[in-house]
Amino acid sequence: MLCVDEIFRCPVTGRPLQRRGDVYVSEGETRRYRVVDGIAELLPDDNDPTTPSETINFYDAFGWEQDGDGTFKETIVHNGSNHAQLEHTSHCITRLAKYFDKGGDYIVDVGSGPIAHPELLSYGRNFEKRICIDLSITGLRKAKQKLGDRGIYIRGDVTKLPLMNGSVDAVTCNHLIYQLPAQLQMRAFLELWRILKPGGVAVIVYRWQYSGIESRLEKLASRFARNKQTLLSENQREQIPTPGTDEPQSRKWFEEQHWPFEYSYDCYRLVDNEFMGRYVSDDWRGRLFLNTLLSMQYFLPSQCGRYGVFPAIIVRKPVLN
Repeated sequence: MLCVDEIFRCPVTGRPLQRRGDVYVSEGETRRYRVVDGIAELLPDDNDPTTPSETINFYDAFGWEQDGDGTFKETIVHNGSNHAQLEHTSHCITRLAKYFDKGGDYIVDVGSGPIAHPELLSYGRNFEKRICIDLSITGLRKAKQKLGDRGIYIRGDVTKLPLMNGSVDAVTCNHLIYQLPAQLQMRAFLELWRILKPGGVAVIVYRWQYSGIESRLEKLASRFARNKQTLLSENQREQIPTPGTDEPQSRKWFEEQHWPFEYSYDCYRLVDNEFMGRYVSDDWRGRLFLNTLLSMQYFLPSQCGRYGVFPAIIVRKPVLN
């Protein structure tokens, strides 16, 4: 297993970094990066942020704050107090853990935030270290509280990852790339590919611009619509900051790119939170509907990934002969 300092690189020059006390210095002494409270600040300083500032501010100032029972406010915004929705999301996260069973030295969680759902912790159980990379300092501090010495914490940019080529065994990246400006999304996919070792796997949860299956499910789902008292009121929503505008691309766009990797589709979730908020009641009817969707994901994962809202794009780097 390589020491973590051996896999760090300057996000601007791509040269190796050396640790000197609470500072990382790039080869040639051209750039210096601080380490604050165990979090390495490995951000490029090119004044060209790839993630809108309102998105970072949303998570730092609101999204990664917790209520009295420990639930993150970002989760409350999307799910209200609907336990059926939360249980469904939990099952969807757990389904994808199988891709990380092989384990290894390092799994990189790009856009980790605070590791908001406990089920996400299972992704790292077979790895020596989990490298959490995020722009939110609040999210990284909370991730550090959960993982302690099992984790490595970096403020970093997904389009300029501060890791060496072929240095990690696995990547998990959830709901991040479609929040980037459209012109930077291809670069982000390529960065995740670049850092993978031969034999490694990346699981990237994306969002399609349009889902054919969601519109077809509306008629069926409308039969399950019941009292929506569990959802946030309009007045409550008006007082909540917004995380910026997402820019998901179409499946056609993704498949037309000249990727250096092969990929397959699985499905994170067939429908989005807004759909569940409109149609899924927090009772046996809602659970029956969501369990039906989950069964579809188990038996038709590739088709659900193609036509659902949230595909899990599975990228594997072949072993060199």
